[in-house]
Amino acid sequence: MINIIAAVADNNIIGNQNQLPWTLKEDMARFKSLTIGNIVVMGKNTYNSISHPLKDRTNVIISSTMHDIDGAIVVPNFDIAIQKAKEIAQKENKQIFICGGQCVYQSAIHTADTLYITHVHQKPEGDAYFPKIPDDFVKIESTHLIDTGTNTDFCIYKRR
Repeated sequence: MINIIAAVADNNIIGNQNQLPWTLKEDMARFKSLTIGNIVVMGKNTYNSISHPLKDRTNVIISSTMHDIDGAIVVPNFDIAIQKAKEIAQKENKQIFICGGQCVYQSAIHTADTLYITHVHQKPEGDAYFPKIPDDFVKIESTHLIDTGTNTDFCIYKRR
């Protein structure tokens, strides 16, 4: 099963100059609770914005220019990343979470089974966008966060 996890603004912005355009403790806690013990797949820019492999997860980094990152598996393209992640997931009974950035989300959106989207009700400036959610996804859960300072919804979408 391939999951996508992202925080997305109302204007589909997910990043600005390789950084998140917001700080949401609740979203970071959700990200950690869902991905811990599983496989995270990310592009080079997302990895660089974090600057280290995510602890207690199998990290698969997509990059044709980076090599040998201690604590991570580096592969040259999306197809190899998914193949490697699926092998590990099957062998170790783990889930796969695609966690950015823009190009990786675009590659994954048509093969994903589940989307874990934090809808951030803002319209920040940015240079990285989340793709349009395809019509064959249906929202199965939505939780509105209150008292966070930011109008936010945690949603789960499943492919029909």
